[in-house]
Parts: sequence; C-alpha cells; structure tokens
Amino acid sequence: MEAESLFPPISKEAIRRAKSRLALDGESVGTWASRNGFAAKTVYQVLSGSRRCIRGESARIAFALGLRPLPDDVPAPVSAHAATVATAAAAGSCDRRFGMQLGEPVR
Repeated sequence: MEAESLFPPISKEAIRRAKSRLALDGESVGTWASRNGFAAKTVYQVLSGSRRCIRGESARIAFALGLRPLPDDVPAPVSAHAATVATAAAAGSCDRRFGMQLGEPVR
C-alpha cells in the first residue's frame, strides 16, 4: 500500500502551461535546465509526466516550473515518532542504543 502523499499528481494541464511558458519565453527545455542547474534529462522526464515529483531533483524542478506549490505553502506532517526525535534532538541527548524499540522515547 502506498503512503499518502502531500502532493497530488501533477495535471496534464499544468504541464502544458509550463511548456507554453517556456515556449513563450523563447527558451528551450535544455537551456532552461542548464540555466537553473538541473539535468536536462530530468526536466524532460518531469515535463513528460513520467516523474512523480515528490522529492529530490524532480520535486525541485516542479517547484521551479510552478507545477507544485512551494514547500512553505504546504503544512508539514507531524508524527509521534518525529515529535519524539525532535524533542530529543532539542534536548541534546540522542542515544542510539542497541535494542531500542521503535517509537520508544529517546532518553
């Protein structure tokens, strides 16, 4: 079963608009990619819809092309485990003992 994503699939309409913006600017995909520090192959994959753009370079490309909202606009999920780890890290005690149970508070 696939975990729920914060981002829905990118619509074909959004991809079409991004391609149109590049064309109206008179810029090729390869030129845009190199100017923005991305691999042209990955940009082509994003614009073809073959990448999900959830994390990594493809997500950064989607943000840069306006296909996804910027990360500040999306609320971050908070799990009990993440809160436990964050609390322990803030306290400065991150003990990774062998045999520690998953979800057990770090002391």
